[in-house]
Amino acid sequence: MTYERRYAGVGMERRGQRGPNDAFGVNAYVALFGANLVEMWDSQLGIATVGGNVDTWTGQLGGRVLPAPGAAQRPAYGTDGALFGSKSVVQCATSGTKVLWANNTLSSLAAAGAMPVLIVRFRLRTAAGTQRIAGFGGAGGNRSIEQLGFSATYRGGDITVINDSSGTAVDTAVHTLINYSDASLYHVRIDGVDHTAAHTSTLQAAATFGSVGVFTVDGSSSPADLSCAKILFLGADPGGAALTACEGLLAAEYPP
Repeated sequence: MTYERRYAGVGMERRGQRGPNDAFGVNAYVALFGANLVEMWDSQLGIATVGGNVDTWTGQLGGRVLPAPGAAQRPAYGTDGALFGSKSVVQCATSGTKVLWANNTLSSLAAAGAMPVLIVRFRLRTAAGTQRIAGFGGAGGNRSIEQLGFSATYRGGDITVINDSSGTAVDTAVHTLINYSDASLYHVRIDGVDHTAAHTSTLQAAATFGSVGVFTVDGSSSPADLSCAKILFLGADPGGAALTACEGLLAAEYPP
């Protein structure tokens, strides 16, 4: 199903390329994760554009909105060649800081002390420099996670970096990245390969998760030349079998 609605007087369009009951759109992921799936941003649903650029991206479960910080920062929206199954995706950019960022304004993504999981289907369009894929956290930065290329930095009382120990250079191919923590390890899982590092100090548990930065951490620093098809936010680690199944769904829905 294709729909487009223009709001009179504001020049804004709502865009989507299928209905919400599509086998991939929402239902397959809800069936897989159940109530553990807190929010999902899908590039085929919930995109509001102005002049072809993304003004807001609305989640399909809780209606949480990821906005561009300002009109000049709106990312492009369109196909990335034949990648992602030739479907339109959100395209952020380093030049002009084209990003989406919701700073501590999202409703209760996860409670204080939770260990949530962030899943991103994406590709970097350039492979140079520090580029932040996505991040989430609570007030003051406690217990936040930032994806930097194929690394992840835990901030707050816990600061460490996990490098891609496979030795694979950062590239421009389509990947699924899963970032989370458990009681003893940080995890950066790339296309099913889990890279881990031990905690270096006590995990912070004081902040409720209420912010998500897509392709940047604070709306300005280290933006990415990045195409993003889908973001999933889980309240807790669902286990390896569910993560593997999710990676398969994402690869089928948005092929490399």
